[in-house]
Amino acid sequence: MKYRFWGPLLLAVFAVVLFQIVMGLPLLAASAPYWLEPKGDMATMMAGHYAIIDHPWRFPPTETLALRGAATPTTIVYTDSLPWLTLAMKATGLGRVVNPLALFLLIAYLAQPLAMIALLRACGVQRTSSLVLGGLIALFYPAWFVRQFGHIALAGHFLLILSLAWSLQVARVGLSARRMVEITVLGVFAMGTHAYHVVPITACLGAGLTSRLLQDRGAAVRNVVIQLVVYGASMGLAAWVLGYGAQGGQSGGGGALGLYSMNILGPILPQASALFGQTWNGQWFTGTFDANGGQTFEGYAYLGAGVLLLVLVAVAQGLLDLRRGGRPSNAFWLRYGPLFVAALALTLWAIGPKPYLGMTMLFDLPRPTGKFGDLAGLFRAHGRFFWIVGYGLLAWGVTRVDKLEGDRVRLGLLLLATALQVFDMTQMIRGVRTSYEPVTSVYDPVLRTDPAFEGRPWRFQPLVECVGGEDGWAIVQMSGMALRRHGVSNSGPTARPFQVACQIEPAATIDAAPGDPTITAVIGDRAKETALFDRFKGRSDCYVFMRGLLCGRGLSQAGLSPYLPIPAEAIAAAPAIRLDGVRPSALGEGWALPEPRGTWTSAKVAWLTLDSKTPDFMLVMNLVSVSPTGPQRVEILVNGRSMSRITVREPGVLTARIEGERSAKPTRVELRLPDAARPGGGDPRLLGIGVDEIRVVPLGN
Repeated sequence: MKYRFWGPLLLAVFAVVLFQIVMGLPLLAASAPYWLEPKGDMATMMAGHYAIIDHPWRFPPTETLALRGAATPTTIVYTDSLPWLTLAMKATGLGRVVNPLALFLLIAYLAQPLAMIALLRACGVQRTSSLVLGGLIALFYPAWFVRQFGHIALAGHFLLILSLAWSLQVARVGLSARRMVEITVLGVFAMGTHAYHVVPITACLGAGLTSRLLQDRGAAVRNVVIQLVVYGASMGLAAWVLGYGAQGGQSGGGGALGLYSMNILGPILPQASALFGQTWNGQWFTGTFDANGGQTFEGYAYLGAGVLLLVLVAVAQGLLDLRRGGRPSNAFWLRYGPLFVAALALTLWAIGPKPYLGMTMLFDLPRPTGKFGDLAGLFRAHGRFFWIVGYGLLAWGVTRVDKLEGDRVRLGLLLLATALQVFDMTQMIRGVRTSYEPVTSVYDPVLRTDPAFEGRPWRFQPLVECVGGEDGWAIVQMSGMALRRHGVSNSGPTARPFQVACQIEPAATIDAAPGDPTITAVIGDRAKETALFDRFKGRSDCYVFMRGLLCGRGLSQAGLSPYLPIPAEAIAAAPAIRLDGVRPSALGEGWALPEPRGTWTSAKVAWLTLDSKTPDFMLVMNLVSVSPTGPQRVEILVNGRSMSRITVREPGVLTARIEGERSAKPTRVELRLPDAARPGGGDPRLLGIGVDEIRVVPLGN
C-alpha cells in the first residue's frame, strides 16, 4: 500500500515542481506572453492548432484550408500540432483557453517517471526506493529534455517507456485481452501525437509477440494473430481519420538519410553535460562535437552521468556472473531475445547508412530511391530511434543495482546515480528555460494588437519554401500570428516542404480591390533585394515594417509608414555625409570618435541633426558594423514619434522615412538602440551600429 500511494505521489509532485522551474505553470494559459509570438518550430505547431480550432469541422478532422489555401488542403499531422489533443480542445472549446503545447508537456512531465515505474516493475523491481529513484532519473533523461527546446510532440517519451514495459510483461506473463487493448491504445495515441513514436512502439509489439510464439509454440498463434489484426486495423483507421494520406509536402527522399543520425559514441560521449563543463552559451552548449552538422540536436543520444554509472555497474555484474560460470538459459533467450534483437535493430537504424565514430565517418552506404526512398525519407531524423534503447539501458541498470546484496550499497549507488544525473542536466535545464522566455519580435508589435490585422487572409510573397534564414523564420512566425488572430495564410509551413512556384503572383503587385481583405506581406531586405520590391512600386497601399512591406486596405490606421520607393539615382544624387574621417556636425550625443571604417554609436541613444530641403525625407544610413554582442534593435524617432523600427543582424543599408516639422530648422532624429552593449576587453562604449555614410533624400510632397 505504501508503494502504491506514496511513490507515485512523490514523483508527481516533483514533476510539477520541475515543470514550474523549467517552463512555469503560467505558460499553460493560451494568453501567456510567450505564446503571442512563439519562436521557431513552435510557431508552426501553434499555426496548425489555430488552423483547426477556428474553422468548421471537415473530414479528415485534422485537415485545414487555413494553412495553405483552398488549393492545398493540409493536415496538421505534418505540423506536429498534437492532432488528438488539438481535436479534443476544439471539441471542448478550450483551444484558446489552454495552450496545447504547455499542456502536453505537463502531461509528459507527470507521465515520464510513472511510466518508468511501470517499466521497472515489469523488470521485477519491487522496492519502493528503487522505483522512485529510477523514476526520478528518467525525469532527467537528456534526450527527453532536448525535445523540450521546441519539438513538443516528440517529448511524449512516456509512450516509449510504456511500450517497453508492455513488451516485457507479455514476454514474462503472457498475452491477455487487457494487454491487447493496452498496446493498441498506445499505438493509436502515438499515431495522433507523433509518427516517430509509432516505429519503436511497433518494434516492442513485434518483440513481445515473437517472445510469446517462441515460448508457447503453437498455443500463442491465435492470440498473436488477433493482436496483429486489432493493432493493424486500429492503426490504419487512426491514420485514415488523422489524414496521413493527405497532401503533406515532400519527404526529402532516401538522400535525406544519414544527416540526422546518432553518432556511434553518442550515448557515452558527454554532450550538454554540466559534469564535464559544457555550459549553455545562449545558443547551444560549449565543448560539444558534431561530426556532420546534424547530430548535435536531432542525433542527440547522451545518456547522462547517472545512467552511465548504472550501466557500468550492470556490465560489471554481468561480467562477474560470466566469470562465475553463470550463463543465460535457453528460456531466458526465448523470453527476452526478441526484445534484444529489436533494440539492436533500432540502434543500427539510429546510426544509419553513414555511421560516424566520433568525428570519423566509417563508410557511406547507398540510399534507397524512388517510392521506397520517399517512404524512408519520412523518417530522416532516424537518430531518434535510440531513445527507447536508452530507457531500456536505464531500466537494466536500476534492475541490476536493485539486486545487489546490502541495502546501503544498493541505495547508495542509486542515490549517487540520481545526484549525478540531476547535476549533469543543470545546464540543459538552463538552456531549455531560455526557450520559453519572450523573444525579440521579428515584426512590428502593432501587428499583434491592432484591429487592422484581425481575421484577415495573408498572402506571403515569396512563399516560405522560396526563402531561407531569417526571412524564412519571419514567415513561419508571421503565419502563426495570422492564424492566432483568426486569419488564414497561404504559406503556413509544415515539416515537409511543398513543391511550389517561387514567382511573385501578378495579383499581389496591384492595389487590393474594394472589399478585398487580403494582406500581402513582402518579406525581405528592401535595401538588398531591390528587384523583389520593385515589383510592388505600382501599389499605393503598401506600408513599411521591419521585415519588408505590408500591403492592403485599411492598414493606414496601424501607424506604419507608407512605402515610398526611392530610385537609386535619387539616393546617389543626395549629398553624402561621411563618418569615416572628420566628425561631421550632423552627429550629436551618443556617437564615438570616427575611425577609418566609420563611426560607432556608443550609447543606448544617439542623435542626428539633419537638414533637408523638405520636411519629409528618406534617411539612408550605410551600416559597416553591427555590435559583436548580437543583433541590434534600432528605433528611429522624431519628437518622440516613432518613424521606423528594425532589427539589424549584419552590415547593410538602413532606410527610414522621416516626417519632420514644417520649419526652417534642421530635424533632430533620435536613434534608440536598447541592445547596445560593451564589447569587452575594457572598452567602456555601448556599441550598437557602425556607420560610414548618411544620405538625406528629399521626398517632396
